[in-house]
Amino acid sequence: MSIEAIKAAFNAPLKTSSQRLVLLAFAEHTNKANEAYPAIKTLVRLTCLNRKTVIKTIADLIELGHLTDTKRTKGQGVKVYQVGVPKTAPVPEPAPVPNLPTTRPNIGDNQSQIYQLPVPKTGHRTNKEPLGTNKEPFNKGKSQQKISFEHLPLGVNETDAQAFIDHRKALKAPLTQHAFNLSMKQAAQAARIGLSPEQAINETILAGWKGINLDWLQKRAGSTDTNWHDNLGM
Repeated sequence: MSIEAIKAAFNAPLKTSSQRLVLLAFAEHTNKANEAYPAIKTLVRLTCLNRKTVIKTIADLIELGHLTDTKRTKGQGVKVYQVGVPKTAPVPEPAPVPNLPTTRPNIGDNQSQIYQLPVPKTGHRTNKEPLGTNKEPFNKGKSQQKISFEHLPLGVNETDAQAFIDHRKALKAPLTQHAFNLSMKQAAQAARIGLSPEQAINETILAGWKGINLDWLQKRAGSTDTNWHDNLGM
């Protein structure tokens, strides 16, 4: 019996419990030369496996390299096997890494070139497009926002409101819904300076102003005929 062979049998990378039992039985009968020649009936008795399974397992162990048939026999023709853990295949060494240059090649100024890739026309801003104050591309052809009359103040009719919108378009001054609502509120409060909403809108259009401002209207009244607002109900 070889203690080393038994330890090797316990630690061998085997696939089945039958292989472990048979290899341990061989290790039990291993001599100093790591040879063993137990009879098949002995292996059947030690492993509690049937004869057919023992013979097949011996063939598996030979294929795995844990047993080697020495082509010799003992006694009544019992085969002699070399018992041992198969040698692992050598690990191939990694391929050598080629030596790469550690310095940058010297390129003359006349050889240095910068290429500008073409940018597809996707409708998005490019670096050549000017930016407005809100960091968005400035579009000269920006369409007028559709204005709603839903919250039109009392006293302001849609005809006068549309006239103000058309005035802003003529000035090429885009009008937001919020700015329109503020202007119409100013027109609705024009009674404080003696004007109707219609007169406030008409005077703003005549003056070429972009918005309705009651202070401006009042100053304008002081610099014109006292009956100026009587002629603005166009």
